[in-house]
Amino acid sequence: MSIWTAIALSVVATSCYQAGLVMQKIAADSMPRLTLSLRQHHVFHAFLRSPLWLAGIAVTTAGWIFFLKALANAPVSIVQPVLGAGLALLALISVFFLKEEVRFPEWVGIAFMISGIVLLGISGSRGTIGPGTLSPGGLLAVSVVSLSLLGATVPLTRSTLALSPALLLGFGAGVLIGLAALYTKGLFLSLEAGVPLLAWLVFLPLMIVANIGGLSSKRDFSRAER
Repeated sequence: MSIWTAIALSVVATSCYQAGLVMQKIAADSMPRLTLSLRQHHVFHAFLRSPLWLAGIAVTTAGWIFFLKALANAPVSIVQPVLGAGLALLALISVFFLKEEVRFPEWVGIAFMISGIVLLGISGSRGTIGPGTLSPGGLLAVSVVSLSLLGATVPLTRSTLALSPALLLGFGAGVLIGLAALYTKGLFLSLEAGVPLLAWLVFLPLMIVANIGGLSSKRDFSRAER
């Protein structure tokens, strides 16, 4: 697979993610509010009867399929940065469809993200790229270092530095979602290497836990910003 094909698949994946999220938000704004109580069947039924909300889930699911296709055939170092640049698309959607305001520094950041994708493609445009090789020891080392850094940031919220909780939550979300991409890649590589037990018993649970943790941190990060 060429690097431009991998980038194209990643762009399609993140476009589906962001479009699906916006569709779900628009639908959810007109729905009854969810609470922590389990006795709210009318709310669940309202969501399940909403064509726009269900379409948002379908579009997001399609994005996940494109993401898996890209990740199975290209390095995480290419796929993940392009997915992160989907924030640029989300900002544009927010301006034109949700009528939200984007400040000048944020437009500058969007320009840098788009430029980074172009430079990423140019830097690796010679020839094709392979899926990679499995290195459990390397993945273990990266996991330990990443989680250690994540754990080291927790006391900073109580230190004299008084770092913003939103900043730390954003950092945690990025670390966990990045690890989830690595574990997903490890799952594919272990299957290709003929080690299905490693794929299903190690990488699959790690992928699920990291994704849940990353998405939860991302949700709390959004709340902390407000």
